[in-house]
Amino acid sequence: MIEETINILEQDKGFRMSLSEKYQYILLDEFQDTNPSQFKIIDLLTDYEQPQIMAVGDDDQTIFEFQGARPDNLLDFQKRYSAKVINLYQNYRSTTEIVDLGRAIAEQ
Repeated sequence: MIEETINILEQDKGFRMSLSEKYQYILLDEFQDTNPSQFKIIDLLTDYEQPQIMAVGDDDQTIFEFQGARPDNLLDFQKRYSAKVINLYQNYRSTTEIVDLGRAIAEQ
C-alpha cells in the first residue's frame, strides 16, 4: 500500500499538490520508527518551498528496525528540512528509577 501511494503521488502531480495544500502543517511522531518508503511519502507531500513540518523521535528507542525502520531518517529529516534540533533531557513520563535502569541496560 505504501509503494502504491508513492506511485500515485509521483504520477499525479495535481493530486499530490491538492494533498499538500490540504495538509499544510505536518507533525510526525515516533519518526525513528519510519522506513525509507514512509519518508518518501513525506518528501513528496512537502516538495515545495518552506514546508511547515516537525518530526519527533528518539534514536535510542528504535524498535521497528526488523520492519525496515531506519533511525537515520532522523538525520536525513534534519538535513532535508534544515530542521532545528531540540533535545529534551527531562523525562516527564517515567520515574528516575525507571529511567536510570533503562539507561544502565542500554549502556551494556
